[in-house]
Amino acid sequence: VQTCALPILDPHSPRWHLVCDSLQQESEKEAFRQLSMLVDGWELIPDSRAFLTPTCLRRYLRARNFHVKKAASQLQKTIEWREEYHPELIDATEVRDIAGLGGFYTSGHDKYGNPVFYLKHNHDIPYSPEKRLQYLVYCI
Repeated sequence: VQTCALPILDPHSPRWHLVCDSLQQESEKEAFRQLSMLVDGWELIPDSRAFLTPTCLRRYLRARNFHVKKAASQLQKTIEWREEYHPELIDATEVRDIAGLGGFYTSGHDKYGNPVFYLKHNHDIPYSPEKRLQYLVYCI
């Protein structure tokens, strides 16, 4: 597996500053800086590096109350899953049949403006749990 040693997050980039400045408290900004530096030291494949945007790091920090070690641990598990599952390689033709059943839809947005996804669990859908998961991952 080819790894990439390019820096993930450039603290001189406008996008990095936009995300950092959106954080309210100095402790949150410091956690963001720490996680950015920590993640830059990881050896990752290029697809994983592309996933680790400033917005992604902020999302993981918020999910773990800005606890850097917990956010880093969760990120590492996500990266491992992504490198094993390769969600970016799922093609629309692979999930076209299950998509036509209407079991997955969006409705509204969360407090951060992200769309809220719903997946109806229906035992009458003639597809395996693996195929349903593939469709869910494709939609997200």
